[in-house]
Amino acid sequence: EAPPPEPEAPAKPKPLAPAPAPIMKKPQLKAPEGKIDDIFAAFLTEVDTFGGDAPADAAPATEEDPAKVAAQLKSKDWQARHDACKALGELGMASAPYVAALTERLGDRDAAVRTAARKAIQQVQAATEASAAAGAEGDARAGAKAKKQRTAPGAGGAPRPA
Repeated sequence: EAPPPEPEAPAKPKPLAPAPAPIMKKPQLKAPEGKIDDIFAAFLTEVDTFGGDAPADAAPATEEDPAKVAAQLKSKDWQARHDACKALGELGMASAPYVAALTERLGDRDAAVRTAARKAIQQVQAATEASAAAGAEGDARAGAKAKKQRTAPGAGGAPRPA
C-alpha cells in the first residue's frame, strides 16, 4: 500500500511593505587612507607653504576669528557646522590653516554640511591661487620696473647690463 500523502505546508503571507533600507552610520564620503587626490594634495602642500601669515588684503574685512569659527566645525548642531563651513570659505586665505578641518566635514552625516565644506575648500583654494598669482605678477612688475630704471636715459649715462 502507498503511504498517505503528506499535507502541504501553508504558504507564507506576503509582506505588505518592503523592508526599510539600512541607515548608514558611517561617513559617506570618507576617502580610503593614503588615497588623496593629487590635485588636492598639491593644494594642501601649497596651503602649508603659505602658513597662517596671510596678507591683510587676502581676506574680506571681517570681525570673525578663523580659529573660533573652525572650532564650530565640531558642533553637534548641523546648522552650526554648516554656518562655520560657509564662514571659513568667505574668509578666504585666512582659513587656509583650517583646510584639514574642512576636509573632515566632507564626511559629515548631513548633506548640507558636506556641500558647504566642499564649497568652502574651493573658495580657500581660489583665494590661495589668486594670492599666489598676484604675488608672481607683483614680482614680475618689480623686476621690469628695476630694469627700466637701470636703462633709463639720464640715469647715469649708458645703460648698464642687467
